[in-house]
Amino acid sequence: MKNDIKHRHLKSEVRELRERLAELQKEIEHYKRVAAETGKKRLRDIDQLTRLVSELKDAKEALSKEKEKFKILVEESPFGVALIGKNARYKYVNSRFTEILGYTLDDISTGRDWWGKAYPDKEKRTLAMSMWVEDLKKFGPGEIRPRTFSVKCKDGSEKIINFRSVTLSNEDQFVIYEDVTKQKRIEKELIQAQKMDAIGTLAGGIAHDFNNLLMGIQGRISLMLMDLLPGHPHFEELRKIEEIIKTASDLTSQLLGFARGGKYEVKVVNPNSIVEKSFKMFGRTRKDIRIHEKYCEDAWPIEVDPNQIEQVLLNLYINAWQAMPSGGDLYVETSNVTIDTDNSFGYQIQPGRYVKISVTDTGIGMDEKTLGRIFEPFFTTKQR
Repeated sequence: MKNDIKHRHLKSEVRELRERLAELQKEIEHYKRVAAETGKKRLRDIDQLTRLVSELKDAKEALSKEKEKFKILVEESPFGVALIGKNARYKYVNSRFTEILGYTLDDISTGRDWWGKAYPDKEKRTLAMSMWVEDLKKFGPGEIRPRTFSVKCKDGSEKIINFRSVTLSNEDQFVIYEDVTKQKRIEKELIQAQKMDAIGTLAGGIAHDFNNLLMGIQGRISLMLMDLLPGHPHFEELRKIEEIIKTASDLTSQLLGFARGGKYEVKVVNPNSIVEKSFKMFGRTRKDIRIHEKYCEDAWPIEVDPNQIEQVLLNLYINAWQAMPSGGDLYVETSNVTIDTDNSFGYQIQPGRYVKISVTDTGIGMDEKTLGRIFEPFFTTKQR
C-alpha cells in the first residue's frame, strides 16, 4: 500500500517535471527567437551607425575644405571683410581689416563703436550714416552698395576706403573694405601734373609774346636815349622806364622757367647763406616780427637756383607776416635729411640726401580748403 502511494506520488512529480521542462523549452525557444531578432536588430543598428560615422567623416572633410576655401577667400583676401548682424553688432572682421584700419573686433563690437571711431567728426559721421540708411532702403538683398569715404584709423591717420556692402538673405551685412588712399593720391598727382603742364604751356606762350613787346619798347627807349644828353629832363625818366622793363623781363624769365618745368640757373650753394640773406632782407622792413634762426652747422651743399629759393622764402615770410597782423614770432631752421622710399612723405621724391628748410610762424594758419591748393601756381587768397 505504501509502495503504491509512493509510486503515484513519484509519477505526479515526474509529470510536473515534464510539464515544467516543456515550459522551459518553450521559454528557451522564445529567448532564442528574441536573441536572433535582437542580434539582427543590433546588426542593423551597427550598419546604420557605421553609415552615420562614414557620413559624419565625409561631412567633416567637406567642412574642412569649406573652411580652407573661406580662409583663402576671406582671411587671405587683399581686402578687409566684416560681417555685421541685423542687430548692428559686428560678428567677424578678417585680419586684413585690422591691417588697413587698425581696429579689432573688440574695438568695434557694435555699430555705435564703429561710427564713433571711424567718423569722430559729427558732420561727417551724420553724412556717412544717412548715406548708409539711404542705401539700405534703395538696394535689396544681394545687391552691392558701393560707397567711398575717408575713415579715421585707430592710429589717428586717415585713409580713403572703397566700401562694397551687401545685405545677405538672413539680413546680416557683408562689407568689403578696399584701401584706395595711394590710388587716389596718384590720381590727384596726375591731375595736378596735367594742370601744371597746361598752365606751363600757357605761361610760356604769354611770356614769349610779352617779352617780344618788352624788347620792342626797350629798342625804342634806347633810340630815344641816343638822341638825348644826360641833362635833358626826359633822360632820367627814360632810364627809369628801362629799369621797369628789366624788372618785367625778369618776370618773363621766371614764367619761361616755369614753362620749361623749373629749369632755372642751377648752382651749388650753401643753404644757410640763402636763408640768412633772405631773412636779413625781410627783417629790415618788418620790425614788428620777432625772427628766430637755427642753422645746421654742417648743412650739405644744395643744387638750386638761388634767386628762386630766395623768392620762395620771401613769399613765405610775407605770408607769415600777413597772418600775424598784431605781430608774432617767425622761425626758420635748416637741417640735413636722408629720404628713402619709406619716408617720402607721400610725394614723388627720389631717395637721397636733402636739406630741409622749415619756416614756422605763430599766425592764424590756413583752413583745409586753402591748404589743399597751396601748391597750385598763381593761386592766392588775396583780393585781385
